[in-house]
Amino acid sequence: MIKTDKEGNPMETDTSVSEEGGEWYNCGTEFNTFTNPAVMWLTDFETSEDNATRLKNIKVGDFGILILFEVWSSIEYKYTAYIRVDENGNAEHELTKICDLRLSRTSEVFHIEGTNQVHVTSG
Repeated sequence: MIKTDKEGNPMETDTSVSEEGGEWYNCGTEFNTFTNPAVMWLTDFETSEDNATRLKNIKVGDFGILILFEVWSSIEYKYTAYIRVDENGNAEHELTKICDLRLSRTSEVFHIEGTNQVHVTSG
């Protein structure tokens, strides 16, 4: 997660963030690099092979912000999980695995008004 102020500027002075960078090829032809001065890590996977994909986030009333995602190894799906964070991105609940829920790229998450419940479409 990239931590920003209300104008979208990275919050570099926050001690909970770190600078991260990477590399990629643009359309397979041009090599590029990037750095982001305000990355806030929410996960601490057992292996560096695991990664979070298909992230979905939704504000759930006073409950906080729910971030749903799938965890994949480099070759296969492992599980779906969620983390609850406050409006500053601080984890309010540890990573929790969810049984039998898969997310697609087009899945949407809806908050059920007046409750702490959400509905996830199948995409």
